[in-house]
Amino acid sequence: MLAGFQASAQSKFYISTETNFIYDLYQVTDEGNAAGPSNIRTLDFPGATLIAGYELNSVFSIESGIAIRPVKSGFSLHFKEGGSGIEGGGAYYHIPVRTRARIPLFGDWLFATGSIGANLSVTDPTRVGTNFNSDSGEGSATKNGNEIYSYTTQYTSWNKYFFTAAAEAGFDFKISPKFNIYSTFTYNRGFTNLKQTNIQYQYKNEPQRNASVLHEGSYLSVNIGLRFHFNSNEK
Repeated sequence: MLAGFQASAQSKFYISTETNFIYDLYQVTDEGNAAGPSNIRTLDFPGATLIAGYELNSVFSIESGIAIRPVKSGFSLHFKEGGSGIEGGGAYYHIPVRTRARIPLFGDWLFATGSIGANLSVTDPTRVGTNFNSDSGEGSATKNGNEIYSYTTQYTSWNKYFFTAAAEAGFDFKISPKFNIYSTFTYNRGFTNLKQTNIQYQYKNEPQRNASVLHEGSYLSVNIGLRFHFNSNEK
């Protein structure tokens, strides 16, 4: 009876905090081959996530929480003589909901983890239902008095609720009965138009071409986290 009481008293809840390094994914359409997304390889502030979880059994758990992540917008043009681009930034907000599996690899200190789920998300919660359309921008470059290229752009963003489907894999390290550190890689697939840059450009005497850079909420993420288990018993 005493052993049964001790087991039932042990909590299966845990909380986690994550740092998320985001790599946004874009759909680029171009009548030529010069257009691309903004310079997404620059170092930015990471996102942050707070998760609460419940262990269904020794392998599976369910999780939910709240997250904020940076997002980029803009475009780039690349030609033999150089290029140009414009980059903007902002933040999206997520409520992740997912199921996680945790499989032991070596004893009780190293685990393989994987999860599937979705992010219930919003762009700017204060402006849901409104769109933003920028005035047309333009630019050009010359060399020895001759124009190399010119372009005009128009930027649109949609403020709305949306969701992304998410799949994740990684490793979990037990550092004490209560604490684990972990690292995961996540792919998030979005399905909603959120940010788009339309571009018209001309290179030297070639015909004018149209291009667009569209973000639907898709991104890759490398995550580093710390998990605290309220259950303090050794496993």
